[in-house]
Amino acid sequence: MCFISLFAFPAFIALFCAALYYHFSELLAAFSDNLKDYAKGFPYHCKLLKLMKTQDLLYRMSRNFEQVVCPIVFVLLCAQTLCMYIALSGFVLFNFTHAPASVIWQSVPGMTLIPASLVGVILSASRISSKIQCIQDTLQDICNNFITAFESDGKSLSLLSFMMNMKCTDITAGGILSLKPKLVPTIFASLFTYGLLVINIRNE
Repeated sequence: MCFISLFAFPAFIALFCAALYYHFSELLAAFSDNLKDYAKGFPYHCKLLKLMKTQDLLYRMSRNFEQVVCPIVFVLLCAQTLCMYIALSGFVLFNFTHAPASVIWQSVPGMTLIPASLVGVILSASRISSKIQCIQDTLQDICNNFITAFESDGKSLSLLSFMMNMKCTDITAGGILSLKPKLVPTIFASLFTYGLLVINIRNE
């Protein structure tokens, strides 16, 4: 029961959040591909209007993600990081070969399952940021082509300007931590520093 509450259930929540992030990033990737197809053809105003409505729907979805999923991820990140610190303390303070079975059962999953689940959530969320940037770059390319070749189409230019300003919300953990790949080495660097501190305390 202790294993389920400390490791299995949080890992399931992390897997669920990572799946949500991944599927939303796939929606953004599909929209980005549609924009690239639009950039290759003739810039029809009605098609651009449909793309704008799709982007508005994705924008609303990103806001819902930020409001609903991100607080859960923040609590998960804090709780799982704390579990990693506790597991590392037990691993370091006890000689592993003479440690009680309870310490071993807590330390091993704490230093394997928890980091894997956190890395999965962060990398899945970071795909959203990369797809958002890809959409912005494609919109900028389309706008540049419009200005060069279709100066008289003021309606389409207005729509493009509106779409460029309607950027999806970046995914964060509770609005505090940006879920990007650089967060992964930050977490492990803090864990390594904490491990060195525990070793110094034990030696003293």
